[in-house]
Parts: sequence; C-alpha cells; structure tokens
Amino acid sequence: MNLSNLVEEYCTQLRRRQIHGSFACAKKTAEVMRLLITTQRHPDAASIIEDVRTVGTKLQAAKPVELAIGNIVRRVLHMIREEQQQEQIDQLEQSEGSSTPGDGGTGPQGPGLLSQALRQGMSLRGFNRAVSLSNLLDTPAMADTLTGSFSGMLS
Repeated sequence: MNLSNLVEEYCTQLRRRQIHGSFACAKKTAEVMRLLITTQRHPDAASIIEDVRTVGTKLQAAKPVELAIGNIVRRVLHMIREEQQQEQIDQLEQSEGSSTPGDGGTGPQGPGLLSQALRQGMSLRGFNRAVSLSNLLDTPAMADTLTGSFSGMLS
C-alpha cells in the first residue's frame, strides 16, 4: 500500500468516526508523518515541509474538531525546522573552521537528536535493525542523552 492510499484510508476512517479519542488520532497521525518522511525522497527541508503541510491539511480537513492532528503536524514541522537550522549551523561552522577543537564541530548544543538518530540508524542498518524509537533507546549512549535531557526539564 502506498502512502497516498494510506492517507486516504486514514481520512476515511476519520470522516466515518471509526477512530475514537485524541490519543488514537495523534498516534495514527504520527505514524503517517513518519512514513511520509521515511519512504519518500526529499532533496531538502523545504520539500519535506511542503509535503508534511499538504498531508497535514488533508488530515485536518477530514476531522477539524480533533485538535491532536494539528498538534502532531505542527510538532513534526517544528522538528524539521530545528534540524534544518542545526544542519545550517554545522555547515557554517565547518566551512569557517571556527569550531573549537574540543567540541568536534557540533556547535554549542551539538547535533539535534533527529540527526543523531539518523546517523546512528545508518550504522544500525548493518545489523538489519530499522530506525525506531525503541531501537534508539536500546543504545546506551542515546538512552543516557535522552534521560539527561528529560531529567533536566523535570527539575
């Protein structure tokens, strides 16, 4: 089943009220967004943003009352923009050669979590493991990074 059929099927389920609750809608929307980003080739962030907006608008039109759909789409767009900004900063620092020797050219905050996940995913493909949140949390370095960032937010 291709992505457009999946989106149409999800929209039909929303219109027929076959999916109940915000959590179910948010989860399915996140799955559709993940498939959109991972299965299609995008030359740059602008094309990803355009595709996400198009699909997001279609999903929101199917059930405008469900706010979780729009929230998930906006969160995905925010993550894409953050990654684009971080990549631009990394490229600028590498081209200028202004990074300090101790930070490895990663800038003040380091590469974004999504970039780290994708880079680790490239190395995980040798082990026939797909990139997923559960697989990323299996690696101790990523689990420690995520745990540290969440504990800082809670305190």
